[in-house]
Amino acid sequence: MSNLGPDAGLRIFPSYGHDVNEALVRRIMTDLDQRGHQMWFDKSDIKSGDDWRRAITEGIIASDRILFLSEHSVRDPGVCRVAAA
Repeated sequence: MSNLGPDAGLRIFPSYGHDVNEALVRRIMTDLDQRGHQMWFDKSDIKSGDDWRRAITEGIIASDRILFLSEHSVRDPGVCRVAAA
């Protein structure tokens, strides 16, 4: 269930393999933004010096939906457990 108001868009967390899907994720992010949704994006939401696992966990928890874009996006077991929780 969304934590946003009835007229607000969804918060979406993309889970993707960085090796080939970054351009696709950026395009999806632009399209979703134009439709009033917010997408968490590691390249802008994780700052230098941040604990990246914590940032990802917080991004997942704060999201209404998780969008899996690559089988490689879930190859790290620690990240998989967070996403499934």
